[in-house]
Amino acid sequence: MRKIIVTAFSLIGILGAVPAAAQSTGTLSVSGTSTVKAWTCTSTQFEVKALPATAAPSKVLAGEKAIDAVTGKFPVASLDCKNGKMNEHMLNTLKAKANPAVLFELLSYDIERATPGATVQARGKLTIAGSTQPVEMKVTVTEAPGGGLRVRGEREFMLTAFGMKPPSLMLGTMKVGDKVKVSYDIVIAR
Repeated sequence: MRKIIVTAFSLIGILGAVPAAAQSTGTLSVSGTSTVKAWTCTSTQFEVKALPATAAPSKVLAGEKAIDAVTGKFPVASLDCKNGKMNEHMLNTLKAKANPAVLFELLSYDIERATPGATVQARGKLTIAGSTQPVEMKVTVTEAPGGGLRVRGEREFMLTAFGMKPPSLMLGTMKVGDKVKVSYDIVIAR
């Protein structure tokens, strides 16, 4: 679940083309299923750094590659499932004590479409629960109301791909599904 979240951050950075110190707001959510019910956990905390941060958002939306490097960091403890016990199981699954953050590093990207917004295919490496894997994702970037950029997207992945074991409770009668979806809608202000 963090994989997608971090990927979202990285894409924000790539597409942002705004100063690295710019304020970012928005929501990240991780959702999945279990044998009992579907679930969703959300967060509004993240850190994205993009270099260089000199291009205007209009250039990015016009299809210009303006970012050379992007890193993202997401504190796993900031996810809230609106259920204390579920939060505890999620932190255990993410191995939060040993790995308190999900990390992303952008390696390359392509701008596939440039009007009215930009569609970006990003490639990077994502570290979740101490496991680093290559990741690709597609994001949509548009101009945000009041300036800046709005970055949106989603991606599915398997917990086991990052060495995590989906939680199982009550002697296996309650199991969390291996597949999770990370969705994000983030505004990077100017």
